[in-house]
Amino acid sequence: MSSANAIQVQYIGDTTSEIFLQVADTYYIFDVSAGKIYTLPYKLPLIYIKPGIRAGEYLVVSEKGTFLYNISTGDSSFQYLFKDFIYFKNMLIGVIYKDETEKKNNFNLTEKGNLIIRYDQQTKERKVLLDSQLDIDRIEWRGEQIIFSAKGNEYELKNFD
Repeated sequence: MSSANAIQVQYIGDTTSEIFLQVADTYYIFDVSAGKIYTLPYKLPLIYIKPGIRAGEYLVVSEKGTFLYNISTGDSSFQYLFKDFIYFKNMLIGVIYKDETEKKNNFNLTEKGNLIIRYDQQTKERKVLLDSQLDIDRIEWRGEQIIFSAKGNEYELKNFD
């Protein structure tokens, strides 16, 4: 049996019907409304999970980056563009950290801080929405708002459209 400090519980997104559980080194998604629990295949430390763009898809955020996970098929694919991101219309809004110089070069960005950018994968158009010295922990939708967190504080991103 695991000790109490080895158990972590977080809601997934805005809903209380899906819960992300960690028990020791094993991760789960508990679908409260269906009464089902799914064991996730990841062996690396996970930070949090948020809803994907379709039902049954999740963005699983780890220390190494984000995976797109399909709960029905069990398929998982690493999303290499951003360590953390959200979907917005047909674009991505993602975080590029100040120490990711290669990624900044790939996007042809010269800003020095931690960046939140909007990126259209089809047109390759990009726009820097935020250049900050804040250590960004996560970015997620909360209703119609985009919230990013840094060291326990939360901020609303307002200029994303």
